[in-house]
Amino acid sequence: MLKNKEYFFLLLLTVSTIFPKWILSLVYFDNSTLVNTIFNVKDIQYFPLIISVSDFIFNPSYLENYSENKLIPFPVYGIFLHALFFKVLGIFSIITLEFIFQLAFLIVFFKTINRIFNNLNITILFCFLIFLFISLLQITLLHENVKYIKFLLDSLD
Repeated sequence: MLKNKEYFFLLLLTVSTIFPKWILSLVYFDNSTLVNTIFNVKDIQYFPLIISVSDFIFNPSYLENYSENKLIPFPVYGIFLHALFFKVLGIFSIITLEFIFQLAFLIVFFKTINRIFNNLNITILFCFLIFLFISLLQITLLHENVKYIKFLLDSLD
């Protein structure tokens, strides 16, 4: 029963960090899901590659100097899972994979920290404080543009 409480806490932490971003963008901005996804995801350079791999186009020509017969190498293994989910779920695959990857990260992080502290309550408190610290850094950057806080947040994000 104790393991179920751990996983419920991690699931709750994941939901509380991911869903507000997506729900607020749907409520306050009258954009399509595609536009909200582009605005909510920081690294948008992979979108054309994900779409190309999901359509089995392994030699996209995005540049004028290269023709379509030449191969342009790009990280296929890094985007293969995204392309597979994109083929099945469409644009909602980005939201789904963000949820799955953050939950997987939290499970690994929680188990690692639990091995260090050997106390479940301290581990839960530590994980909560880390996420609270990251949220406070993001709120601080909204009000003041301090480049050291931005560097710290970029390394933690």
